[in-house]
Amino acid sequence: MKIVQIAAEMGPYVKVGGLGDVTSALTPALAELGHKVHFFLPFYKALEKKGAKDLGVSVSVSIRGEIKKVGLWKLMHGDVNLILLREDGYFLRPGVYGERGEDYKDNLDRFVILCRASIEGMKALELSPDIVHSHDWHAALTPVYLRTISSKDFPKAATVLTIHNLGYQGLFDAAGWPTLGLPNELFTTAIMEFYGRINLLKGGMIFSDAITVVSPTYAKEILTQESGFGLDGVLSDKKSNVHGILNGIDVNEWNPRLDTLIPAKFDVKNLQGKARCKSELQETFGLDKDPKSPVAGMITRLVKQKGVDLLAEIIDEMVSLGIQIVILGTGENEYEEIVKKKVGIHAGRVGVKIAFDNKLAHLIEAGSDMFLMPSRYEPCGLNQMMSLMYGTVPVVRRTGGLSDTIHEFDPRTKKGNGFTFDEYSPGAFIASVKRAVEIYRTPSLWKLLMKNGMTEDHSWANAAQDYVSLYSKLLKKGK
Repeated sequence: MKIVQIAAEMGPYVKVGGLGDVTSALTPALAELGHKVHFFLPFYKALEKKGAKDLGVSVSVSIRGEIKKVGLWKLMHGDVNLILLREDGYFLRPGVYGERGEDYKDNLDRFVILCRASIEGMKALELSPDIVHSHDWHAALTPVYLRTISSKDFPKAATVLTIHNLGYQGLFDAAGWPTLGLPNELFTTAIMEFYGRINLLKGGMIFSDAITVVSPTYAKEILTQESGFGLDGVLSDKKSNVHGILNGIDVNEWNPRLDTLIPAKFDVKNLQGKARCKSELQETFGLDKDPKSPVAGMITRLVKQKGVDLLAEIIDEMVSLGIQIVILGTGENEYEEIVKKKVGIHAGRVGVKIAFDNKLAHLIEAGSDMFLMPSRYEPCGLNQMMSLMYGTVPVVRRTGGLSDTIHEFDPRTKKGNGFTFDEYSPGAFIASVKRAVEIYRTPSLWKLLMKNGMTEDHSWANAAQDYVSLYSKLLKKGK
């Protein structure tokens, strides 16, 4: 199959969150299955020194009657043809979506250009795709254009839209409607109007042949009023076209046997290196060098969605249980200040770094005994799967992809790979932590639990095959 993917992020070149991780791994996995994959991405400032080559081709895009020239550049990502859309006025900036906590004011223009220039780029490069797969709201206008003003361009191509987090929908003021270049009759409550505003994701959902989300449980959750963010009705109407495909992780990057960013490598057959990683983690975060204390790690955005409010309620009790806690992340000022204050209160027991640091993230995964993910909602989550690879036992709330990947350990049957809770409350969270500590105090059981997780397969091979199966079904039924 000839597959085109379109997104605002692709790691390692430009990554803000999980979207960049997924696109970075999924596209090569599809290529490894023998498919021809092109990926369209804006040419951001971060890509200036990555060796991209100018194809000598440009396309024209109209924004409110003004013609913008967009150059096409190429970079190989494994066997994937990465096509970079170069329009320096809109994309050659330090940020992806904004800077210093503020969104760029022209983001509507920028992502209209992404979608329209991708379509024009496909035409200019004569790609004739079988599948056009768009990711999140930034690329959600692509299926809208392909079924409306660009309907003659690739009429046989099937369109797929992946929603990585329904909480982000691409909402813009109605005054921006002319920027889209779409007929006015599309700005209705039945299509792209959402409480008086433009909703790009809603439009993409309505015009796509298939919608995928990043875990089977999340596919069910978003059909409910509680988790649908106002779009549960639209999703329910298209229920037969909504598919939950669980993300994988890059098992070459997140693998303690191969990891060059950690002080000692290890694997399921020889766990000795994990002790050295734990010791260095304790030193790095200013914790007491106590090999017997369980270390609980957390790498997260410090926002309410990630359950940081629950963590703040139970940190003191966790410390009283003998647990050391390390936290890496950035987010809302309120939560940053809360966790930083806990360092002063519990010196040597709590360590916090307010930053994004990939090397530290690897050290936390490798050196922690437990990994905390008390999320209010979590479409998929990747860190719990990364943790399993490193023998770091997840403690999670059962929601979205966390529910699909982490199963309560039963000391009688010896089955399970972590500890879970359902009710979104400090009491339920601390109860699961206490169960984890109890098992930790029995080294033979804890080692068995670690190995349960380390022997699981969370690679992209399975997920990529699921996407290929979906693509094939769409093509067989003529979309």
